[in-house]
Amino acid sequence: MPIDWEALGPEGFTIRSVRGKLLIAGGPRRGTINGVYTFLEDVVGCRWYTPEFAVIPEIATLSVGPLNINKVPAFESRYVHCRAAKDLDWSARQRFNTFTRDVGSWDRVVNDPKLAGAYRYAGWHAHTMGHNLMLPTAEFDRHPEYFAMQQGERRHDGQACMTNPELMRFIAGRAEEWIQSDPGARIVSISQGDSADPCQCPDCRTAYEKYGAAGLFMRFVNGVAAEIGERHPDILVDTLAYQWTRQPPDDMTMHGNVVVRYAPYVACIYHAYDGCPVNTSQNIYTDLVQWAAMSRRVWVWSYILPEHLLHPNPVIGCLGRNFRRMRDAGVKGHFVQALEGYGQIHGGLQDLQTYLLAKLTWDPDYDVQKCIEEFAGDCYGAAAPQIVSYVEMLNDRNTYFLEDRGLGIYDDLYGGHRAKTPIKKDKLGEMDRLFDEAEEAVADDPETLRRIRTVRLSVQYAILTYADKDDPLREKAARGVRSLVKDAALPTTDPFIASVMERG
Repeated sequence: MPIDWEALGPEGFTIRSVRGKLLIAGGPRRGTINGVYTFLEDVVGCRWYTPEFAVIPEIATLSVGPLNINKVPAFESRYVHCRAAKDLDWSARQRFNTFTRDVGSWDRVVNDPKLAGAYRYAGWHAHTMGHNLMLPTAEFDRHPEYFAMQQGERRHDGQACMTNPELMRFIAGRAEEWIQSDPGARIVSISQGDSADPCQCPDCRTAYEKYGAAGLFMRFVNGVAAEIGERHPDILVDTLAYQWTRQPPDDMTMHGNVVVRYAPYVACIYHAYDGCPVNTSQNIYTDLVQWAAMSRRVWVWSYILPEHLLHPNPVIGCLGRNFRRMRDAGVKGHFVQALEGYGQIHGGLQDLQTYLLAKLTWDPDYDVQKCIEEFAGDCYGAAAPQIVSYVEMLNDRNTYFLEDRGLGIYDDLYGGHRAKTPIKKDKLGEMDRLFDEAEEAVADDPETLRRIRTVRLSVQYAILTYADKDDPLREKAARGVRSLVKDAALPTTDPFIASVMERG
């Protein structure tokens, strides 16, 4: 049977057994390498859980039966901004294909054949119209009219003035410089600064009345995109639907080469975008659907972030539904801002979380529960049942202290991504008992025991934060933290470790 190359697109692939031989072939950008990693995972059984921990089967003779696997990725752009992704081998194995300069080894991104064909941003990837980037503050002395007016004065440290007739040409010229400086880059970002202070000059205020703040900004982006498209038809122009541009404007269509990165920073961390009973006033999912209707490409900038890297948070339960519903809405890509880690340790469940996020960006139908159980079985061995139970506890609203906090607590647990919600005291005891059992189950396996203890650090932090002062769990938790710091040679100057030590 011939290969339908058109159906595979740039990154799809086929894996077939043909007359006793194995065929892996894919689209011209990253199709074949996607097929190779899929074969290694789904057929051979390789697992790359973290950059430091993988499971590679030892097979003397590899034999596979009849194969006919055809796969086209659900999303054209895939990246999870996390500690593990800075290891570019791990990123390639997770089939990430979009990279920004904060990944670290930019020369490797450009030159590593395993990353060939990936989306690369020319210059910086976000908030480029502020922060001395595409509109440098040095330009203020020559053209203060390019900069936003606040309280009657032009300011060089805020947003741009979207109604200035010359600014569009200037920004298009700056974008051209960025594109020329990085041959092979496929995206350039024209996006507002990371602040909620759009220009308040008389012309902009008049335009807001006609178009809205988001409508004015997106018309500016469209104009820049049209000018860039004349010279570089294959370059995508990225912008952000974020803060004062998050809600879609009416009666507008984005230019064909524009990527709208929808950034729902106010979304619930516990429920899916379309399923929060409290946060419905934010219209997270309906706005996303509207963006998808007016833009050929919508990528979502998701926030999977806690307020504190060691504080337990219920951030796993909604992920599967979220990714499926985003796919259903027409989303074409993902930039997931997750935990980046700290120092030499990865407390809590961020390794599991980032691995799961990587799988969902590749396949939104990925079985979340199966992933949790498989990850726990391979990484925590005989203690897997306790870790699975711990994950279930963290994603159960009954674990958290809500009764006496009123509706305001929902703004923490259900209404924002930076939640730090108190844990019930009896649940602290249950968590502690789970980890006593977990450590006992792997007592003869030092490496697995170390992994268990790093996860337990999050529970110990919660105990030191919420338990009564005379609760024996406090001193037990403090001893555990001090022992882990000593045994693992962790840096006590690290602010997160130091905070735990101080609480002890």
